[in-house]
Amino acid sequence: MWHKYILSLLLSLTLINSSLYSQVNTKSKKDINKGTYSYDSIVNEQSKFKFCYFDNEKGIISIRDISIFSNNKLIQKIETNKNNTIYEINDELHKEELIDYNFDGIKDISINTNCGATGNCSYLVWLYSKKDNQYHFAKELSGMGLELDKIGKNIIYHYREGWPAEYWDTYKYINGKFTWIKGVYVKNTNTYSETTYRYMKNGKVVTKKIRN
Repeated sequence: MWHKYILSLLLSLTLINSSLYSQVNTKSKKDINKGTYSYDSIVNEQSKFKFCYFDNEKGIISIRDISIFSNNKLIQKIETNKNNTIYEINDELHKEELIDYNFDGIKDISINTNCGATGNCSYLVWLYSKKDNQYHFAKELSGMGLELDKIGKNIIYHYREGWPAEYWDTYKYINGKFTWIKGVYVKNTNTYSETTYRYMKNGKVVTKKIRN
């Protein structure tokens, strides 16, 4: 009899603990997802790009997803927060643009995430692919100091480290491959200024330095 009573008591305690554990986990999950959503959109000819942002309780804004419509029909939804990836936007004025980054004649998706005090700006870029008619995240373009040379059809990474240093790296899409072309690095000290030039010649990197 006592054996049955103790077994029943243990079972009741187990059920209570299980219920409390479930409630705590559920509450924690809800707390993580607290915040507000906001939406921006760009309309381009027959296409519409809808951007969903999430602002959590700590004031951190991140891009959650991008929906692309053609003739009011959803043709692609980019889930940007997959695999626990969070792309923070350090500017409440979301700066979305459609820019042809790889000069293939079709505009790509660009979001300006931040601009530093030195003028270096960072972006998130999704390139359009003609192979599957989809936009894909371009890791090589999603960084600081991105600039476009529309005349030479080059992509330039331009960095300023204040007065002591400044450098430019030039890339180009060649046969669909992101390829480094040349670089210039300027170093300033209290006694001299030195410029380093690097470029490709016959498959090798050539380096020249000029000091003033």
